[in-house]
Amino acid sequence: MFTRITTLLSLFCLLTLVGCLNQRQDPATIFKSTTMPKVIEKLANPQVDLKTVEEKILASSETSETSETSGTSVNNHKNTFLDVAVIDNGVDYLHPELISRVHFNFQDGNLISAGKDFLGNDNFAYPSIVDASIFAFGAEKIENGAIVGPLEDPVALLLFLNDEFMKRLEDAIQSSPVLNKSLLRKINVSSFNIFGLKSLYPLLFEGDIATPGTNKDKMREELLKNYSEAKRDGKLVTKDLRNNPEYKLLQAGVFRKILDQPWLMSYDGSPYASVYSVGSSYSRSHDLFDEMQIKFEDADIFLPLLEKTYADFNRDFQFEEKLKTYVQYRHPQTKSSSNIATPLTIDSYSDTYYTLARIIWSEKSKYAFDVLDSTLEEYCTDVSDREYALLNSSEYGIEQKTEIAKSKFDSYFEQVKKIYTFAKSSPDFSIETKESFEREFERITPYKNLLNQFINARGYDLFFCKSKNSLGSYDLLNDFTKDYQRYNKLTQNPYVNSSKNKEQVHGTHVAGIISKQDNNIGIVPVRVLTESQEASELADNNISARFLAEFRNWFTDLTVQRASCDLLKDLIKNLEVNPCSESAGNASAEKLFKLFEPIFKKKFSDSRIDYHFFYQLNDALKYVGEQKIKLANISLGTSFSRGISSPNNDTRKNLDKLFDFLVFEFFKFQTNKTIKQYAPNTLFVVAAGNDGAWLDGRNRSALPCDLSTPFLDKYIGSPTTNNNVLCVGSIGPEQELSSFTNIPLTQIPFVFSFGEAILSTIKTTNCSGNNSDFNAKFALNQNGLLSNFGSNKSFLENYLTKEGIITPNQSAKEKFELLDKFSVYFNTIFEIVKSSQHAITQHSCITSPKNHDRLSGTSMASPAVAGYLAKMVLAKAKAFAIEDMSTLYNHPEFTPAKIIQMLMENAPAYGGSSIVREVRKVTDIGMYDENIKLLKRLPGNRYSIKVLK
Repeated sequence: MFTRITTLLSLFCLLTLVGCLNQRQDPATIFKSTTMPKVIEKLANPQVDLKTVEEKILASSETSETSETSGTSVNNHKNTFLDVAVIDNGVDYLHPELISRVHFNFQDGNLISAGKDFLGNDNFAYPSIVDASIFAFGAEKIENGAIVGPLEDPVALLLFLNDEFMKRLEDAIQSSPVLNKSLLRKINVSSFNIFGLKSLYPLLFEGDIATPGTNKDKMREELLKNYSEAKRDGKLVTKDLRNNPEYKLLQAGVFRKILDQPWLMSYDGSPYASVYSVGSSYSRSHDLFDEMQIKFEDADIFLPLLEKTYADFNRDFQFEEKLKTYVQYRHPQTKSSSNIATPLTIDSYSDTYYTLARIIWSEKSKYAFDVLDSTLEEYCTDVSDREYALLNSSEYGIEQKTEIAKSKFDSYFEQVKKIYTFAKSSPDFSIETKESFEREFERITPYKNLLNQFINARGYDLFFCKSKNSLGSYDLLNDFTKDYQRYNKLTQNPYVNSSKNKEQVHGTHVAGIISKQDNNIGIVPVRVLTESQEASELADNNISARFLAEFRNWFTDLTVQRASCDLLKDLIKNLEVNPCSESAGNASAEKLFKLFEPIFKKKFSDSRIDYHFFYQLNDALKYVGEQKIKLANISLGTSFSRGISSPNNDTRKNLDKLFDFLVFEFFKFQTNKTIKQYAPNTLFVVAAGNDGAWLDGRNRSALPCDLSTPFLDKYIGSPTTNNNVLCVGSIGPEQELSSFTNIPLTQIPFVFSFGEAILSTIKTTNCSGNNSDFNAKFALNQNGLLSNFGSNKSFLENYLTKEGIITPNQSAKEKFELLDKFSVYFNTIFEIVKSSQHAITQHSCITSPKNHDRLSGTSMASPAVAGYLAKMVLAKAKAFAIEDMSTLYNHPEFTPAKIIQMLMENAPAYGGSSIVREVRKVTDIGMYDENIKLLKRLPGNRYSIKVLK
C-alpha cells in the first residue's frame, strides 16, 4: 500500500490521510482555458532530450552485469525491454538510475510522453505538485472555481506592487519629524513587505477582503487603548530599551537586533527578534515584532500614517482588486447544509498572506534559503556585547576571531554533555529514557567533530556576526552559491508546492525496486490520485454524475437487487413503502435506489477522495491494458471496514452504513469488470496494505488488492475469481510476518516478500536519503531531551541547584528570574545544535544528494515481486527464443494465470497449510548499494571529508 515515509519504519496507506491537501493538478479544473501556463508546465513535466536518453540506455547496456541489453535506442525500447507499469504517485524519470529504464516516446526528436498522468491529465507522470494559485493574483475573475484571464507573470506584478507600497511608506516615515527619529524609521523595503505589515496590523486592508463584518473603528480604538496602557506601564519598546527593567532578561543579541542593527525581513514578511515571555517561566520563544502595533514607541503616530499610505496606494493601483481574485481562488466560500454561505474570516487567510509574504521574501533574497541562517541567528543572539565588539573589531585578526567562535561552540557541547550526564542520574526520567540518553551522549563528540569539519569548510568568518546584506541573508562563499541557487530554483519556486514535492518519493522508490531486479526491465509510470486535493466543482460534478449513472445500472441487476433486499429486510419494515415487496414489481430497483440518492450527496462530500481515486485507478487499469503492458505494480489503495449496526433499529444510520457497503461492493465489481474488459492479459501485482488486518472481502476489504465479493457470490452461485491480480504482503529480514501487513482471506492469489527498510531510489530533489543516513550516525535530540529541557521545570531547577546557580538563600523572585533566564539560554543552545544538524544534512543534499532511502510497507514488498516476476518472464521468453517483448501480451504461454503458476512453482511455501490456505513467499530481491557517501565534497573543496561509515 502507498506509504508516506520519512523514517525507516513509518507505515500506513496515505489515502487514509484525507486531511492533507494538495493543489489541483488538472489544468481543466484550474484554468478556464484548460491549459497550464508554460512556466508551470515545465515544472510539472520537466523535459528530457532524445540524445541524453539514448546515451543513458547505451551506458546501461555497456555496464550491465546480470543480463544482456540488445537495444541502445529509445525507438526499440518496447521491443527489448519488458515494461512494468508503476501505477503510483509518479516516477522521477530524470533520476540517473531510472532515466535509461523509463519508456519515453519521442516524435521528431521531441518528448511527447513518459507514461500517463491521470492526476494532471497529461502524458508525463512526473511526481511534482505545482501550485498554480498565484496565477489568480491579478486575474480577470474566478468563475466556478477556475481562473479566468491569468497574467503571464503574476509574481512580477506582486513584487512591483509591494516595492511601490514599501517605498511610499518609507518616504512617509522619513518625512515625519517624529518617526524619522524613532525606531520605526527602520521600516523599509528590506525589513517588511506588505503582507508582513498586514499580519501585524489587521486593519491595513480596507476592502473587507479577509475581514468582512469587522468593526474597524472599534478594533482601532482597542489597539490604541492597548498602546496607551503599555505606555502607562512602561512596556513600550524604545531607544532606551536596555535600561527598561521590563526587558532586563532579554539576551544581548535581541537588544542589538532591535536597537542597533538594521531590521531585516524574515520569511513571514516582517523582521524577526526571538524573545521569551518575561514573567511566564518556561514558555517557548516568540517574535517581539508580532506586538509591534502596541509595543513600539510612536506606534500611535505610525498606524494612522500606515493606513493613509495604504489607502492612497490602493486607490492608485487597485491592489485589493488584484488580491481579491487570489483570495477567492484560495478560499472559496462554502455552503452549509442550510445553503448559507460561510463568512470569510481573517483566520481563514493567515496561510494565504503567509504564502504571498514568503514568495516576496524568497524572490528578493538571492540566498534566502541558506541552511545555516537559523544557526547564525541563534548564535549571534547569544553572543555577548563584549564578544560581539571583538568579532567586529578591526584590531582583532581572523585567528583571534575564529578562536572566539570555536570556543563558543565548544562551550555549547560541553554544556550539552553536562546536561546529559546529569539527566542519566535524574529521577525525572525512566530507565528506558536514560538508556536513550546514554546512546545520544556517545554521539556528541562525533557530531561535534563533523560540525567542526563543516564550519571549517564554510569558513568561521560566517560566525563573526557581521551585518547581513540588504537582501536579508548572510554573505555566502562564492564557491557554492551556484549549488544553492540551483537547489532553491527547484524546490522554492513560487509555482511549486515545495512541502508536498518533498513527499513525492513513493512511486520513484517503487520503480527503483522493480528495475533493480533485471537490467532488461522497463518502467512505464502511471500517475493517479494518492492523497486528498483541493475540491473542484467541475471535477466533483463530473465524478458524482458518472458514479450515480453507473451505480444505478449496477443496482438494477436482479442479483444485486435480491442481495440488497436481504440486507434491507430488517430496515424496510419501518418504511411506509416497502421497495422489496412482491407488489413493487419492476420498480423495486428504482425505489431502492431512491433510498440511497440523498445519502450519496452527503457521503460524496465527506469522502470524495475515494470516488476520485476509484475512477482514476480504473482509467489507469484501462490505459495499461490498451498499452498491452504485461505486468503492472499497484502499491496504493483504499480500505473498507463494514460499519457496526446501530441499536434500536436506527433506520437512517443503518441505511448509511449499508450504502457504504454497497458502494465498496460496486467499486470491486467495476474494477473487476475494467480489468477483464480492457486488460485481460495484464497481471497486476498489488500491495496488500498496512492496516495489520485480515481481509475477508466482506467485513474488511482493500481496493484493489481484494476484488472478491463473497457477499454477492452466494447469490451468483460461484465465487468471484480474478487471475489478473496477485496480492503481496510483507515479511521482515528474518522472513517473519511484518506487524503491519494485511493478510487476505479470499480467493485472490497471495504471496509475501521483503517489505521492511528497503533501500531504493527516491526523487532527486528529496533530502530524506541524506537525512536518514545522517540520523542513523549522528543525530542528537531524537528522544526529546534537547527539545524539552528548557521547559522541564523540575529537571531544570534540580540541574541549576546542582550547578550552584540556584541557592537556598535566594528569594522566590530571584529563583524565578534565574529559571527564566536559563530556560532561554539552554533553549538557545539546543536550537543551535538542532539547526546546525539541519544545515549539515541540507548542505549534503544540495551538494551531494543521496537519491536513495529506506522505506517500509507492503508498498515495498509488491514491487519486489513485480520485478521478480519480470525477471522470470524474461528468462522464460529467452528460453522460447522470443526477442520482441511486445509479442508477449497475447502469447498463450504468458497469461496472467500461467505467470502466477510459474511463481508458485518457484517460490517456497510460507508456513505450510494454514487456516487461510497455503501461501507462498518470494525471497529474492535486488537492493541498492548501501555504501553511499553522506558528504563527498564541501564548498570549494577546501577540506576533504572521507566516506562516513
